[in-house]
Amino acid sequence: TGVGAAGLGKRGAEMFLYKRGIERNLIHKALSSHTKENEEEAAGKLLEKKIRALRNQPEDVIKRRLYGMLQRRGFAPDVIKAAVSAAIK
Repeated sequence: TGVGAAGLGKRGAEMFLYKRGIERNLIHKALSSHTKENEEEAAGKLLEKKIRALRNQPEDVIKRRLYGMLQRRGFAPDVIKAAVSAAIK
């Protein structure tokens, strides 16, 4: 879906479309095929880029910034936790 390409989680995509005047039922239909795996893949790709810029920071700072970035983009908390844990390893 375009959700991953835009760098948004499912909730972020819902809000993006809603703010542009799309009806909620159309949004839910469009995002019904969106899976947790799609969201995890999109989060992983975003983190790959961001983690390079943070490589000289302490681990707690890296985690905090990565969590915040994904949260602002509308990713689910369980997806964020899994993606950040995978990226830190």
